[in-house]
Amino acid sequence: MRIPEKLLHFIWRFRLFDQYNLQTLQKDDIKIEDVGHYNLNAGPDFLHANIRIGKEEWNGHIELHVTDKAWYLHQHDKDKSYDNVILHVIWDGDEEVRRSDGTSVPTLCLKPLIRSDLITKYEFIMGNSNAWIPCEKQIGDVEPLFVKQWLSRIAVERFHDKYDILIKQFTGYGCDFEKMAFVMLARAFGQKVNADSFQELAELIPFTLIHKYRNDVMKSEALVLGIAGFLGESEVFEDSYAGNLHKEYQYLRKLHRLPEMDKSRWKFMRMRPYNFPTFRIAQLVSLYRQQEGLFSYIMELETLAELRVLFEKIKLSEFWERHYTLQKSAVKHSTKMGKLAARTLIINSIVQLLFLYGKYFDQEMYICKAMAWLEELEAESNSIVNKFAAIGVPALCAADSQALIHLKSHYCAFKKCLDCQIGLQILKPIRS
Repeated sequence: MRIPEKLLHFIWRFRLFDQYNLQTLQKDDIKIEDVGHYNLNAGPDFLHANIRIGKEEWNGHIELHVTDKAWYLHQHDKDKSYDNVILHVIWDGDEEVRRSDGTSVPTLCLKPLIRSDLITKYEFIMGNSNAWIPCEKQIGDVEPLFVKQWLSRIAVERFHDKYDILIKQFTGYGCDFEKMAFVMLARAFGQKVNADSFQELAELIPFTLIHKYRNDVMKSEALVLGIAGFLGESEVFEDSYAGNLHKEYQYLRKLHRLPEMDKSRWKFMRMRPYNFPTFRIAQLVSLYRQQEGLFSYIMELETLAELRVLFEKIKLSEFWERHYTLQKSAVKHSTKMGKLAARTLIINSIVQLLFLYGKYFDQEMYICKAMAWLEELEAESNSIVNKFAAIGVPALCAADSQALIHLKSHYCAFKKCLDCQIGLQILKPIRS
């Protein structure tokens, strides 16, 4: 297996080589004081390093290559931005290289300085194509403290990644946090299957009408269910309540010239009735009916318990006690929101909204609240979280489960083991 340059970066960055009795190819002694800052942009690989060669102290940059010839292949000998390179670090080779001014660059060869078990473990992980994640067999042996610390960092990284997406969406809504909250909550109500359709619905609804009709359950439900496409002009309903919703919507549609979705956008198949979009839409309407200025209210809440009460108060009309859709009746059931559904909503909308608000206005208290609530919430149960638990990495809270989802999709799926602290712990040579 050919050693990739990224592995050399990893080895140099974390000093995973024998650092005693180092010498250049010209047999000058080397002492590394500071390996430098890892550079992800154009230019040398590590910036502002500090080393001693012989009796002289050098401050400058470090460039790494698999072979000495790569220096010339990349034409660094003609690039003045590499004239400040004080050490050329290679995996294998026996020639020193030159800068654009003709001076030679001291060269350090790493190959004899690296423990063979590091390379063996790396080759095994990278070649383990049938594993669920590359380190499936080793991750359970990593010290739990290291895993927990890394998951905490990954959870924060996930917040920042989502912020980059949400801030563009927020700008598109005219920087209106009430509208943004409505769209985010609606999307979360749709869960994975109907998330896009719920977002489309929330974007189509004139938000001022949500406030205008919040004290009238018939108008509120008719407005949202109608725009969703469930109260079309040609629809016929046997139940009087559904029929009244239909009449009300037809009036509102003409009055406000309302847009309307295609009903086929909604998915019902292989879904529990509680998650039917019609039922979830009714719950979303109820949430906004019970609290005016919902976004501002949520921002002022101090505890997760207070937030949970908000979702526990969701209660629908008698019609929904015997219906999940507008057409077919069902056995009488509760219309309250379950704890698991509320937890999912909080994870996928409220904590993201808190972080968005906190970062946008540089208000640390909201960022801290978002993270604290995520750590207080119970861990999610899904295929990714359950599989990690099976190989020795259980999620102890929602922050952990969110981090594991991010780890799998952004690191493990692309074999970014060299960017992962768990990968570092696994690849570190065993000290004899």
